[in-house]
Amino acid sequence: MNSNMFILNLNKNKSALLNQFYFNFSKQIAIFLIIFLLLPFANVAYSETVSEEELDYYVSMLSSERAKVRKRAIIELAKIGGSKAEDALNDLWNDEMVEDIIFAIELALDTIHLKSTDTSTRLTGAKEIGAKAGTLSATSGLEGEIQAEELFQQIVVDPSQKRNVIDTLHHALEIEKNKKVKHKIEEAIQKFRLGDSDAKVRREAAEYFGEVADPDNVMVLGRALYKEKDEEVRAALEKAVANVEWNEQVAITLKQLFNGFTISSQYLLIALGLAITFGVMGVINLAHGEFMMLGCYVALVSQSIFASYFQPVLGLYWALAIPLAFIFTAGLGWGLERGVIRFLYKRPLDTLLATWGVSLILQQAIRNYFGANNIDVPSPSWLLGGIDPLVGLHLPFKRLYIIGFTICVVTAVYWLFYRTRFGLKIRAVMQNRNMANCLGISTQRVNAFTFALGSGLAGVAGCNMSLLSSVGPSTGQNYIVDCFMVVVLGGVGKIVGTIAGAFGLGETNAILEFFTSPNIGKAVAFILVIIFLRFRPTGFSATSVREDKGIVSITG
Repeated sequence: MNSNMFILNLNKNKSALLNQFYFNFSKQIAIFLIIFLLLPFANVAYSETVSEEELDYYVSMLSSERAKVRKRAIIELAKIGGSKAEDALNDLWNDEMVEDIIFAIELALDTIHLKSTDTSTRLTGAKEIGAKAGTLSATSGLEGEIQAEELFQQIVVDPSQKRNVIDTLHHALEIEKNKKVKHKIEEAIQKFRLGDSDAKVRREAAEYFGEVADPDNVMVLGRALYKEKDEEVRAALEKAVANVEWNEQVAITLKQLFNGFTISSQYLLIALGLAITFGVMGVINLAHGEFMMLGCYVALVSQSIFASYFQPVLGLYWALAIPLAFIFTAGLGWGLERGVIRFLYKRPLDTLLATWGVSLILQQAIRNYFGANNIDVPSPSWLLGGIDPLVGLHLPFKRLYIIGFTICVVTAVYWLFYRTRFGLKIRAVMQNRNMANCLGISTQRVNAFTFALGSGLAGVAGCNMSLLSSVGPSTGQNYIVDCFMVVVLGGVGKIVGTIAGAFGLGETNAILEFFTSPNIGKAVAFILVIIFLRFRPTGFSATSVREDKGIVSITG
């Protein structure tokens, strides 16, 4: 009996021990998994642990009269990092007069920024450290006369500080998660390697810059090439410079074409409503630019409302500004057509003067309420920044958005004109107003809707224009001539013609501005348009309008 109880107790103790072992093991596994899952979100900043007394000691050394003592303290504070060390270095930078010490302070501050938890701060720190790897001093010229070789005199960096910076860069590269920051850190390391005593290291650095082909590095390579004596390294540097220059030319060309595409999209978005109004109603609306200007101010007011009452979701104001701009300007256009323009259809000169008077009234009203000065409309946060498809080619989100929005608007207008019954009525009125009226189409309703649609599109175009330029009472006058030129160049009555006119004028303007200046480029573009219309008065495309003929009755 006793032996059985002993065995039973032994089994119970064994089970308890096993359960305790499994529990502890499972607990350790769970802790390990939690740490492993949180590891990617760990802070990338790093700093060496140091006592407060040691930090104060190095800060006190910054007030020494000996430059070597101050430089040693700067190097040590760069290793330590932290806000206190950064504040002390900033205070010394404001009072320091020795150039080498100032350079050492700036390099130390950039090293501290590389340890920050903020991605943009680390990116800036990496860029600045890389720039200082090839920093030049032109202050040693006598009486302001700087010789060519003095332009390529590099500031001497303290060897111990240089080693510390390179070690910091390597350490930062190992733990960095952001791709842009990693690229800039690697670039900074290679810039220091260009000044290495080993020719093989310099050649490898030159080959790296040749593969990257970043136009921002062309000056760094030029300075390295000026000082290089080794033939193999010089050949690698020359090849890298050639690659950078070629890539720079490609990037400039693509950027200019992209800018022209953006300008063309703006022209198209603004001129589309004018082309519809002029094509259907034959009305030359000189107030079209002011409708665009009103769209800009609708965006400004929407942003102000969200900034005052909906600050946490400030970026969403754009979703309200676009429909409000369309509704407000379309309603104003409908009222203008019903109240003024419909009485002047057979009097084109009076229509011209009436719309010009409306444009002056709207300008003065905005000037009285908002002031005469131009105002910048803050862009939504989600439209800031851009993408870099190629090295040296940056495409802002604002311009990409305008291009995409223009495509959507043109597609919607095309669908309205060619895929709906009301669009059929609009085209019928455009081709033969009297016949359309005889067939039961309400031409007055078509006129009112068309003018409202054209005005609403102008308001939406103005809302988008506020992303790229400031807003003022005369904003519309800056684009009205271009709009009419696009309509005339494209031909009346065809959306395809308006698209061709907008992109023809926009790309030509962008290319000419690149080789001349904005004013000369625009003037030359207009001259080319006049020459084109001399040989093709109907523009790229035009709808043939049937003339009304009297019916001749033959009897006999």
